[in-house]
Amino acid sequence: MTFASPEATFAWFYREFRGFVRSVLLKHGRVEEREVDDLVQDVFLVAWRRRDGLLWGEQARAWLYTIAIYRAANHRKLARNRWEALTDEPPEPPVHPRTTQAMDATRLLWKANQKLGKKLAPVLWAYEIEGRSMPEIARALGIHLKTAYARLMLARSRLALCAPR
Repeated sequence: MTFASPEATFAWFYREFRGFVRSVLLKHGRVEEREVDDLVQDVFLVAWRRRDGLLWGEQARAWLYTIAIYRAANHRKLARNRWEALTDEPPEPPVHPRTTQAMDATRLLWKANQKLGKKLAPVLWAYEIEGRSMPEIARALGIHLKTAYARLMLARSRLALCAPR
């Protein structure tokens, strides 16, 4: 098998073994479903760094299996990957003696927040309403900080589409 560049070779390698690495992480690495895709990427980052010694066939599977198991074990040990469970839905907004306009805005945000889904709504709610920091939100949800920022940006853009014009 000959490819034009190391990148093309590695792209084929990734496509060929991604499903295998994902199943190893889920079944043997005891990785949560929401974290598995990030760890698959981590496994292939290690493989890319060691691409000069890239193995093929059954040797490649054994090599990737070993990397995946070690990566999963290290992931579980890191304190930043421990998470607290947030409720499925954000709490009802508190009723304060606010102006009617502020109450209407809160209700509108609450309705729009319901449409965002389970991944985006908690990030938006915790950041915009509760005023929590992004590192705190990422830890609480058990996601990477960059993922939390991406979800916040996506939630804001979807919220902008829901806003009355």
